[in-house]
Amino acid sequence: MKHFRDENDNLFAFEEDGSQDHLILDSYTAINDSELAEIVASKLPQVNSDQAKNMIDVAAGNARARFIAQGWEVVEEYRLAQREVEAWREAGSPSNDVPASITTWATAEGMTDEQAAQGVEAAAVNFETLLLNIRGLRLAGKAAVDNASDNFMTAAQPFIDQLDAIQP
Repeated sequence: MKHFRDENDNLFAFEEDGSQDHLILDSYTAINDSELAEIVASKLPQVNSDQAKNMIDVAAGNARARFIAQGWEVVEEYRLAQREVEAWREAGSPSNDVPASITTWATAEGMTDEQAAQGVEAAAVNFETLLLNIRGLRLAGKAAVDNASDNFMTAAQPFIDQLDAIQP
C-alpha cells in the first residue's frame, strides 16, 4: 500500500498492484511511513491528559461490554453462577444439592449438571483472562499518557486501537 497526500494534507492510500493506470497521481505527493504518522498525529483531536485517559477507560469499558450479554446486571448473574459453582465444588459437588444456577442452565441447554458447571467454570476463566488483558492495556495506556509531555492523544491512540480491536 502506498500513501499519498494532496495539497491540503488529505490522505489517500492505493494498493501497489502495479496497475495504477486508472489513477491520476500527478496531484498527489507520495509520503513515507514517518510522514504519514506525522500527518495522522496532526489530525488527532487535541485533548488534555485527563481526557485522553478517560478515552482509554471508555474504550476498555466498550471492550468488556462486547463480551457481556445485553441487559441490566447480567454481570452479577454470571458472578452468582460462578460463586455457586465454586461453593458446590468445595462441598464435593453433591448430586442432591445442585445450585439453581447450574440446574437451570443444564435444563435449558439439555446437558448434565456437571457439564453446566464445567461451562460456568470455563466461561469464568476465559472472562477473567479477558479482563486482565483489558486491564493491562488500560493501565499501560494511562501510563503512556502520564509519561507524555504533550499530544496526549498520540500516546493514548495505540491503546484505544488495541482495545477497540478486542472482539468476541
